[in-house]
Amino acid sequence: MPATENGGRLSPTVFPRPDDLDVEITRTEAHLAELHQRRRARDDAAFLLSVARVVPAGVVFSAAELIAHAALDRALGQAIGPRTPKQLGHYLRVLAQQPAAGVMLHRCDERNNRGCMWSIGFAP
Repeated sequence: MPATENGGRLSPTVFPRPDDLDVEITRTEAHLAELHQRRRARDDAAFLLSVARVVPAGVVFSAAELIAHAALDRALGQAIGPRTPKQLGHYLRVLAQQPAAGVMLHRCDERNNRGCMWSIGFAP
């Protein structure tokens, strides 16, 4: 027989009120969203630092060129992951003009047959 507090009798289970559950769920969802945002910011900063490590500031590159270079640089390849040039280009567009870890990605006005051109700079 399981141990109980009421001299061997089972205690009634107390269920929280639905309103209390709604408040707790909302609070938990907000906390999870904040954790996801922090992780995303940390991952974005790590990615930009990986790119800045192999591409000198001011040098222009396309997403396809970055992927080609990743074949030679294991850390860059891991940072890029399984992205295609198009997917990487979309990710670079999201990161553009958002400084992270002192590094800033700039979208250049020019394009070539491999897509948009990008360059790395340092955030003020």
